[in-house]
Amino acid sequence: PTDQNIILASTPDGLARSTDQARTFSAAASGPVLALLSWPDDGPLVGVDPAGTAYVSGDSGATWQQRQAINARPEALLAAGDGVVFLATTDGILRSTDNATTFHTFYTPAPQ
Repeated sequence: PTDQNIILASTPDGLARSTDQARTFSAAASGPVLALLSWPDDGPLVGVDPAGTAYVSGDSGATWQQRQAINARPEALLAAGDGVVFLATTDGILRSTDNATTFHTFYTPAPQ
């Protein structure tokens, strides 16, 4: 993040935003309800909704652009920077190299 005072939290009602290092939070003005958030040192904020659709924000969560719909339940998200994003789902791990515009299979567990 460019401003270390800004912190976002996902809630069942949508995003909550703090501009004072998490001393206080208020509801974000708009945006999707996100299950997971990840903010790399370099690059946009990345979020995934409960249905598995990815979103990115280049302005600290003020606005969001929808990216690829995964159609799998998200379990974990890591925006590693330089456009690389990992998304773990119930089916395996997906990887993006273009800030969540497209995802490709990175790992699929062996059938048991």
